[in-house]
Amino acid sequence: RSSGECKRKEYNKDISRPDYIPYLNEFVADILRTVKQGDVTLATPKTTGIFKKKEEIDGKVVVTFRPISVYDDLKTKVLIKLASEYLTDILDPHFHEEILSYRRRRDYHHEHPNEKYMTKADDAIPNIQEFRQKHENPYVAECDIKKFYDIVNHDQVMAALDRLLIENEIDKSKLSGAIAVLQSYMDGYSFKESVLDK
Repeated sequence: RSSGECKRKEYNKDISRPDYIPYLNEFVADILRTVKQGDVTLATPKTTGIFKKKEEIDGKVVVTFRPISVYDDLKTKVLIKLASEYLTDILDPHFHEEILSYRRRRDYHHEHPNEKYMTKADDAIPNIQEFRQKHENPYVAECDIKKFYDIVNHDQVMAALDRLLIENEIDKSKLSGAIAVLQSYMDGYSFKESVLDK
């Protein structure tokens, strides 16, 4: 038998529709409705702590935990992922070339000919080495704000997003669903309420 005959026979099999298909179709339809209506309320994340270190300070044992928030709800996870990818696709071309993390695949300094590459923090190393060779005594400034993400002002995030859209003449109405997800995502967590007050 030819491979073509085998394929035709296989394709003509009467395959019954899996039981989960109607539920999957309704789930997808629900996601689309939520985004189109722009009335997004994500499930509240569960906040827990991951052990970080144990040390003695002034005779007292201090245990440090790193708080993390976890979403158990599948719809919320899908909405966050879709909104994140959509906003990244729209905004990525407007970011500075040397911002390396959380980027789309791109042609970065032509380092990977014939393919687009997803940059990472390690890609800064060759640039630093090249800079060091060109300059005899360079000064280096490092800035690491402790617990930075715990203190980010959500209103400032949205204001910065608005400025970015205006400066690059991006129609905000086309992003309304993704922005609604972002706003609900930020509203669902507050370091003070989700961690300190518990």
